[in-house]
Amino acid sequence: MNITVGWDNNESSVVRTTLHDQWTWEELYAANNEIIDTMRSSSHPVHLVLDCTQADTLPSGGVIMHMRNLLGAYPPNCDLRIIVTHNVLVERLMNIFQAAFQTGLGKQVHTVSSVDDAYRLIRKQAHLKAEVR
Repeated sequence: MNITVGWDNNESSVVRTTLHDQWTWEELYAANNEIIDTMRSSSHPVHLVLDCTQADTLPSGGVIMHMRNLLGAYPPNCDLRIIVTHNVLVERLMNIFQAAFQTGLGKQVHTVSSVDDAYRLIRKQAHLKAEVR
């Protein structure tokens, strides 16, 4: 399979999914079931880091629809959905996605250029939530 899924930290608060060259939508839907099961195994908030830096291209067809189906399927404890990419097309498509779903799911989806940036965003989110309490 051209997709790997697993906990990315010892606290079991970040699920990292890495897409490798030649991944398909079918593989991502299958991996999404594993992501959902992993998230459900935790009782605290979990963030998704979708690492696209190992894949050069996107499969054709229905990117916005597939991303809505996939990113919207997570359990209630899923907090941030962070796409890590260097691909300008993916960044633009995610901007369109955020604009199309700006009152709901779009607010939870973020695009960054490195896994380090993803963790900075997660720490920022935790800090903001702590301030609200």
